[in-house]
Amino acid sequence: MTSLPSYADYGTYDESAHPDLWNGVVGYWAPCLGPTGLRLHDVSRGINWGTLTNMDAATNWVIDGGQYALDFDGTNDHIPTRVVPGITGHVTFSAWFKSRDVINIRAIFSDSNSTGASINFHMEISSGRLRILWGANPYFRPNGATALATNQLYHAVITRSGTAGSWRARMYLDGKNDYDNTTSINPGTSNILTIGRGGEFNSLYGNLSALDDVIVWNRELQPNEVSRLYQLGRGGMLERRRRRRVYVEQAGFRGYYATQRAQLIGGGLR
Repeated sequence: MTSLPSYADYGTYDESAHPDLWNGVVGYWAPCLGPTGLRLHDVSRGINWGTLTNMDAATNWVIDGGQYALDFDGTNDHIPTRVVPGITGHVTFSAWFKSRDVINIRAIFSDSNSTGASINFHMEISSGRLRILWGANPYFRPNGATALATNQLYHAVITRSGTAGSWRARMYLDGKNDYDNTTSINPGTSNILTIGRGGEFNSLYGNLSALDDVIVWNRELQPNEVSRLYQLGRGGMLERRRRRRVYVEQAGFRGYYATQRAQLIGGGLR
């Protein structure tokens, strides 16, 4: 039987094999690292730890595709984190997900206020498509081009770039462009980022059989970076650098070898 990955299998931000992809990361929630009770650790430097709400630590951590993921029941399961700074302008969100329902509106994550009237950034499933959403009535909410299937694993990335009154939105599905257009509609105010629900709005609960690797950047990822992220797969950014043997000259010695030491995340601590 193949053993499941754990925190001991991964390095820190500083020793990632893909440091360029970590540029601009302000939040990274990785259920693939294994159960951590009712707390979902943020393995970035943001310390935006989330709390599993209306969820059971014994049953909502599930194994999917040989890795851990989180299950959301579509009724009231959600994970509030906190107000994540620096995502009111240029931003990228990424997640791996499977959904039991692709027809009704189901949030994957959202930065929205308690009435849903002011939305900074939001990713959802609606009418069989991936959807991006922001604004404060009027809203910007286009759908992607690809028809989604139930209980199929997808990698979704949505980006926003630009300035007030002139924005560009892109959506990617499994590393490929799924939407690309511009809008003059400005984002709403920043609120508490919530995973599996429409932000602070008590609705749009995700009916997700698996959710993993939710990441936020305060910059726009470029198409080649999105493609690479998809190819790396779940937890790919947490891959360690290879250890190196370094020859060191010392007075009185011909030399010795020093092995680069690895530092572990260790349950979310950095």
